[in-house]
Amino acid sequence: MADHACPKPLHNDILLNIMQASDTNTVCSLMQVSRSLYHLGPQYILLPLVFIDDEWRLQSFIAFMAAEQPYRFKFLHRICIATGSVSDPVAELFVDFLNRFKDVMELRLLHIEYSELFVQSHPGLSDALAGLPHITRLFLRDGGKDVGTCCHAMDARLDFASLTLAPSPVDHTEETEWGKQARNPIILFHRSQDTLRSLFVDGGVLDSADRIAYSPRYPHLTTLCLRNSDLPWVFHYARAFPNVENLTFRSSKTIWNDISKSLELIDHQSRINVASQTEFGTWTKLRCVTSTLPDLLMLALLCPVEQLVIVGPWFHSALANPVLESMKPAYLELQGFDVPFIDSGRFADVMAGPGASTIRSLSLDINVGVEVDPDEIDFARTLDTLVEAIAGLSISTIGLNIGCSFLLLPARYDTSLNNEELAEWWKKRQASPPKVTQFLRDVDLDALAQRLVDAVPSLHTAVVTLVSLPGRGNKLAIANEDKSFSWNSPGVEAIPLQKVRCAMVGESPDADEVDEVVRQYAGSMSMNRFLKFARRRFDMGGVEM
Repeated sequence: MADHACPKPLHNDILLNIMQASDTNTVCSLMQVSRSLYHLGPQYILLPLVFIDDEWRLQSFIAFMAAEQPYRFKFLHRICIATGSVSDPVAELFVDFLNRFKDVMELRLLHIEYSELFVQSHPGLSDALAGLPHITRLFLRDGGKDVGTCCHAMDARLDFASLTLAPSPVDHTEETEWGKQARNPIILFHRSQDTLRSLFVDGGVLDSADRIAYSPRYPHLTTLCLRNSDLPWVFHYARAFPNVENLTFRSSKTIWNDISKSLELIDHQSRINVASQTEFGTWTKLRCVTSTLPDLLMLALLCPVEQLVIVGPWFHSALANPVLESMKPAYLELQGFDVPFIDSGRFADVMAGPGASTIRSLSLDINVGVEVDPDEIDFARTLDTLVEAIAGLSISTIGLNIGCSFLLLPARYDTSLNNEELAEWWKKRQASPPKVTQFLRDVDLDALAQRLVDAVPSLHTAVVTLVSLPGRGNKLAIANEDKSFSWNSPGVEAIPLQKVRCAMVGESPDADEVDEVVRQYAGSMSMNRFLKFARRRFDMGGVEM
């Protein structure tokens, strides 16, 4: 009987190479092969991010980390929990886990979705999370009073904090005193006032409009993003965050509803902010501001800025010109507008006004079909109007982004359609696309970029991008690319090229995996990125909801 040679066992070095390229389940299987692999496996399971989305995975994570303690904790750097509320036994187990091992944890990034529900799972969970000492980057979504308590008591010295708060009661008298303070972006992270550099708060509310002197000061904070906020109180924010360089502000829907009824609120808040800046001063290092025109009018900033991003679609030329004259931007970006913004002459009016005299670089985002039915769009006429409007400018670079994802959506966001109706709508749209779709499929982007250059004698470089057009995808054209204005050149003239690098190439000047997560989860997603997201919701074989 012939002998059959047994296969030689694989050497641990080979198994280790396999482990490095394997998914979590394969790594767990390989850990059972030998003691050395069992010891090495955790670093491949825990890096770069642990994601937990149900109770079972939370229990499994606790058991996994407790084995070989405290060895495995040195590999746990980032964790995202998206379980929502968990049962009492599991919550109690997790509280005990955090309290026992917080001193050996090297956790740097903590992200919790449905954070209020999660924290309310156990009365000790807020304190346990607040006691984690080494966190530097914090993301909390759908928070409330208990999450605010956690933030206020946090031992860690944060570098970055992003907090999204669930909508508060319309009648603020229903909230307790702490319920109001738990939404105050100035006091929530007071323990990190000496370390915090970036703060993003969605749904923040200041407790009082009075000129009370909030004690926290954040001297190192340079990026401040406030979305769905109450009225802008420059006195409070400029005092608490004196060295802000990048400011994003967007007031809440409640404020916008009040504005839609009467513009008196804008005038009233503007007068308050002008008076406070005149008496107490304003920001001195502010470099970039991103906001809607009504919010800019209410902010009434008296300091010049290098970069100004006005987010649409609301726009009134007569109100925009005083903002531009006051802020004197060298770079202006008009973001989130549809073709009526150009066709109506509003764009031409502001470009012809005195506020445009300081602009050296201009970016314009046109999101086709956001406000108007695509079947009614004559994009050739829109381009003619655009070219005529910029002819008198003295700019060095221009970026024109044409976003087409809304051509894939039913007009005016008809949310009444179910999946089958959306799929049927999409098939009809493919079979008979609007004229603007065919025009954009055929348009010569290189010729369009050169046309922009020819229209403006001072123009060095024109960048044109076409994003998410069905049947054409993402396209880029650059005319007269000046070497002095490469994407990494200093000065505002390079910004249109930097935007192209982010949107088309998928890179950024400070490319970093964590920072990319920061930008997306903080709610600061640009309109370009939103359009890409909207496009991905539709699969060519049907609707993917």
